[in-house]
Amino acid sequence: MSTTLSSIVSTAWELGFEGSPILFSGGIAQNIPGQLLPIIAITESISLVGGLLNGSLPSMDNLFAKYRPLPGSNLAKFDLGRYAYAGQAIAANAIISQPLRVSMLMMCPANQAGGLVTKLAVMMALKAVISQHASLGGLYVVATPAIIYDNLALLEVTDVTPGDSKQAQAAYQWDFEQLLITGQAAGTVLNTMLSKVAGGVPTDGSLSGAAAVGSAQSGAGALPGLVGSSIQTSDAVQPWVSAAPVPVQSSPL
Repeated sequence: MSTTLSSIVSTAWELGFEGSPILFSGGIAQNIPGQLLPIIAITESISLVGGLLNGSLPSMDNLFAKYRPLPGSNLAKFDLGRYAYAGQAIAANAIISQPLRVSMLMMCPANQAGGLVTKLAVMMALKAVISQHASLGGLYVVATPAIIYDNLALLEVTDVTPGDSKQAQAAYQWDFEQLLITGQAAGTVLNTMLSKVAGGVPTDGSLSGAAAVGSAQSGAGALPGLVGSSIQTSDAVQPWVSAAPVPVQSSPL
């Protein structure tokens, strides 16, 4: 029993972190429950048909591609503030978050009968899916043994096959960058700001600066609230509106 459980766990680990660690988030997966689509659903759907036609059953040994994280991926990344904020002491201790980067190596050699034809079909389909996913604003989730990265934007997919390899285009590097601000977070900040504006900001009657935005005063020399009202002016504020034109006199020669 323990041997069977251990085998199941090992297979699940290999499938999750080696067989399909890249997931499409949103975009082409926006109508799928959870809005996540594993890359294996695209690569293996075509290679599975090719394998069945050749009489081979799917397994971890004959997957179209296997993945592993490359060295250099970020676990945390920060920068220091180098501007004079309120004082140099504050600037020297300001910590600024930087986007994390993670790279995955996709190894996809054609190792089955008819594998070169299947590989061409899979890679063409994968390229089309990546382009469509990007046009729909989709992101990615990448699972590594150390950390699971979400809200990743795909920067590029590059052929990194060694020059002495017997097979061309057998390895590709996927470079991702984690977004600092997501659409949901930006919407939350915007809604908070609009709520504050709708609630009204106190004013002291001045015509410039933050104090000019108010909701309790109106009339000459003050601006009413920006929400639910309009800006009013008077002759006292704009004397040039009702002032009579000044005749222009020509000077004698």
